[in-house]
Amino acid sequence: MRLMDFLVPDAIEPDMKSTTKTDAIRELVGMLKKAGSISEEDSVAKVVLEREELGTTGIGEGIAVPHGKSHVVDRLVAALPVLPPKIYFAAKASEYSSPI
Repeated sequence: MRLMDFLVPDAIEPDMKSTTKTDAIRELVGMLKKAGSISEEDSVAKVVLEREELGTTGIGEGIAVPHGKSHVVDRLVAALPVLPPKIYFAAKASEYSSPI
């Protein structure tokens, strides 16, 4: 499977404004809702935020992959942001990541 198989073209944002992990996740989910890829923004954001509580999705080198599984989403979808480099995803004690 390739990223382009599930990346929603209308959910690519080269200049997101979020400055916190929670806001970034909510903004990403909002992008998917606006693009028509999900129907329920709040429940999907809750699932992704709950998953993040289990353990960071920050993988290092400035990259995080926040994700979750919800019964209201019927297929794999992804949004792609470019964020300011200072959103803490706890990949390492001192590392910041931008979600993809």
